[in-house]
Amino acid sequence: MSLWIYEDGLIWSNTRTLIVIQAGVLGGAYSLRESNKWIAVFVLALGILFTIMLYLIMQHHRQYRDMNKNLIQKIGEQLSQWSCDADTPAFSLELKPKFLGIYSGRRLLMISVALLIGLNTCMIIWLLVK
Repeated sequence: MSLWIYEDGLIWSNTRTLIVIQAGVLGGAYSLRESNKWIAVFVLALGILFTIMLYLIMQHHRQYRDMNKNLIQKIGEQLSQWSCDADTPAFSLELKPKFLGIYSGRRLLMISVALLIGLNTCMIIWLLVK
């Protein structure tokens, strides 16, 4: 269970890193738009590359985290049988809460990354047309 929590923490840590990288990339490219347009385009292209790389790392952490879900669930059910009475519900590891529906963390992260890549691409086009 602690490995699952650790991997989940890595995913959200990488999300914060992605936000900081994108803030620096967008701010740096915007400040360079007048003085050196080509360096600004290069910075934005690197931002797209780093965003894709970080997203792939987050997907790897998610797959590694979810790899042992069934084993954790099975062990939890066995532990709850030994430690709980008949009226107490069994242990449940629910990775995707039902009340969120389509708004799961994985889907929101994927949409956010797509929007950031789209924003970088639009800014590159804007710089090249300008």
